[in-house]
This record gives sequence, structure tokens and C-alpha cells, in this order.
Amino acid sequence: MFIKSLFCGALFIAFAFSQEQDLNRGRGELRGFAGVSFGSNSGSMDTVAPTVGTEVAFGINRVLAVTGSYANNSLGMYSARRHEVMGGVRISAANRSRVTPYGALTAGAVTASAAGQSGMMGGSAGMMGSATNTGRTTAKFAASPGGGIDCKIGRNVGVFLDFRAVKAIDIGWYGRTAAGVFFRWN
Repeated sequence: MFIKSLFCGALFIAFAFSQEQDLNRGRGELRGFAGVSFGSNSGSMDTVAPTVGTEVAFGINRVLAVTGSYANNSLGMYSARRHEVMGGVRISAANRSRVTPYGALTAGAVTASAAGQSGMMGGSAGMMGSATNTGRTTAKFAASPGGGIDCKIGRNVGVFLDFRAVKAIDIGWYGRTAAGVFFRWN
């Protein structure tokens, strides 16, 4: 209960003291995030996994940015790994508010591997990919639509909430929710 109260208080303070400064043309941005990824699989081991990642963006104009990102889903949980390397665009709402909603569309590659014997991941291919480790991983083409909200805390710093749905060839759909911090520079 204390952690939830602390988190809600931090969000309230972030909204109260945030300032207006968009990712305008020529500005860069670095994001760091943590969260969870989740999928629908009959096995319980790869249904929910922790996620960390980073994203770099470059502003084309006030509403459009080009992005590149990396995410590590699972952090080695159950010896299964999934890595995402994506690039794409982010479209932000054209407003002057401290809170800015955005949509994103990225494409790239996802590599998935699972360790252990057949059946260790619930006996079927799921969110992490194949249930049997062959000792190698193969990159699969993937697309990821999503969106979220930015909340500017200072001129060059803010926090954000993000959701992405990811679909790779031969890997079922999975979702990724994350919260993080961003830093902008000219």
C-alpha cells in the first residue's frame, strides 16, 4: 500500500510541476523504461515476463519523430529470452499541454529462445517462441503498433506510460506495458 501511495504521489507531483516543451524539429530524446510483457499461452512460465529497454527519437517536426528501440523481455527468467530491435515513427498530439498522448508504429526484428526440454514452457510455442532450445536463435520480422502518454516534468525531462502490441512471424501476439523517463536535448 505504501508503494502504491508513493507512486501515485510521484505522478501527481510530476503532473503539477511539468513544463511545456515538445520534441520539436532537430531535438533528440533518450528514453529508458521498465515494465511487463504478457501473452496468452497455456503454459504459465511465459505468460508474464519483466521487460526493460531503451528508445532513441529524433524530432522531424512538432508531431512526428523517428524512433529506434531495444527491449529485453524476460531478463533471463526461466532461461528464456526475447529481444526486440525496432525502428519506426511516433506521432504526438498537437497540443501545448504538459501531458501529450502519442501513437507509435514500429517494425524490426524479434529473437526468441527458450531453454530446457520440450514441454518446459507449457508444451507449446508461446510468447517466448519455441518450447525447445536448439542452441541458436533466429531473428523474425515483427511489427508493433502502440501508444501512450508523455508528461513533461522539466524543460528537458519527463515521464511516460507506454503500451505496445508486438507480432512477429512464427511468434504469437504479445503485449508490452512500460513506464519510464525521457531526456531531451537540442
